[in-house]
Amino acid sequence: MYELKKAVTESGWLSDSKVKVPCTKTLVIANTDAGDDMLETASTVLLKNLSRVLGTNGK
Repeated sequence: MYELKKAVTESGWLSDSKVKVPCTKTLVIANTDAGDDMLETASTVLLKNLSRVLGTNGK
């Protein structure tokens, strides 16, 4: 899942302007027994409840 965010470069480093950067959200599951169905279900649940997991402002 990709989304564009704006980042401000550090003062004095190349420029002081905002740049658009691609950001990703990653789901990591540490279960060696997880099959494709379990991974797909976990991914779907996370995506449908993303604001509840990350909060309303993405933090």
